[in-house]
Amino acid sequence: MKAAYKQIPIDTPQSQLVIIAVFDVATFRWRFVVSRTLLFGLSGAVLHFNSVPTFIVAVARRWLGIAVHAFFDDFRIVDFTSTKASAARWFDRLVCFLGWRFDAEKDQTTLKVLPMLGNLEHYGDMGASEYFVVEAKPDRLQAISDEVQNILETKACGSGQAATVRGKLLHLTFTKEGKTGRIPIPHINAVADGKQFGWSDALACDFKFIARELHTVHKRSYALMRQPAMGPRLWSDASFSIEGGVACMKVCAICATTSAAKGIAF
Repeated sequence: MKAAYKQIPIDTPQSQLVIIAVFDVATFRWRFVVSRTLLFGLSGAVLHFNSVPTFIVAVARRWLGIAVHAFFDDFRIVDFTSTKASAARWFDRLVCFLGWRFDAEKDQTTLKVLPMLGNLEHYGDMGASEYFVVEAKPDRLQAISDEVQNILETKACGSGQAATVRGKLLHLTFTKEGKTGRIPIPHINAVADGKQFGWSDALACDFKFIARELHTVHKRSYALMRQPAMGPRLWSDASFSIEGGVACMKVCAICATTSAAKGIAF
């Protein structure tokens, strides 16, 4: 969308809550401006704006049967090659009818490999296998690896940088099968949350673990159809207690049935 937040007006009674203050260095006075639209950076603006793409996606899916997904003001459309991008054309007509403005310069042509938020989404074999593949971009993996290596060499990591690294790792979980991407990094989390300060061997261990994990395969397949649960599954939160010198792990068996799932604790 073009200037997405600027397309959302502010109700007149609430205009007193969106006032911009600017210090005029020429007159040494504060000047105030009332914003007539949502302001970028306000947490409330995100919540209010998200109702717009949600509405657009709902109409496109229900009225026109377009397979579209929204990420804030970006929209991703999945279509068959044989339709010659008709879904994109009808989506453009829909948003024009609804009155929302889009930036034509940011439109991308139909691609079988779509760059999306630092990842590559492969749709080439989707028709034959009913799966699509999400892969981390090599340059993004290298950039994170270089950042981690720099932290290990300098032996310094503040709360802001720790939170940034944690966010990047969380984003990479979309490219790892199951929960293998959820790396246990308790000491990085403690630094990011302001509960731990300074450098330590334990913090270095977390970063060394990340450095090795970044060299593994970051590619994951997603099924386009709902997959039935196959038989019983065993779940564990990996917690354990020492009883009589023996480590006892807490395990919960989930027996999937057609009516309900039953849990049994061991």
